[in-house]
Amino acid sequence: MSNSRIIRSSVPLLETLEPRLLLSGSVVISEFMASNDTTILDGSGNSSDWIELHNPTASPINLNGWFLTDKTGNLDKWEIPNLTLAAAGDPWGNDYLLIFASGDDGWDGEYWHTNFTLDKGGENVLLVDDDMRTTFAVSRLL
Repeated sequence: MSNSRIIRSSVPLLETLEPRLLLSGSVVISEFMASNDTTILDGSGNSSDWIELHNPTASPINLNGWFLTDKTGNLDKWEIPNLTLAAAGDPWGNDYLLIFASGDDGWDGEYWHTNFTLDKGGENVLLVDDDMRTTFAVSRLL
């Protein structure tokens, strides 16, 4: 038998874990604002409705062929331009995209604008992927 002693420490040992990322299958609508009066101004200085998209995945996602709509019967109402959202945690914030739902349909030099506005009384906002599947939907109920 050995004369070795077991020394127990009251200080817990901590193991460092690898970084964790939220793994979602796709881009999400992270925020939206209907009836925007003062929160964010577009490139023309107007306070239009807006929709924020976010890529929570560990890989960049190209939005070519994706759509935003406020009508469940019209999934291809506004086509998102051929843009790529960076992977989650991008240091420059390129994993987010702010799009104004102003009805102006185009680029104002700073932001993209949909061809529809959001109804402050309540409605749906849907994100549709390039296979015409609704990947994310927000239903505003009053």
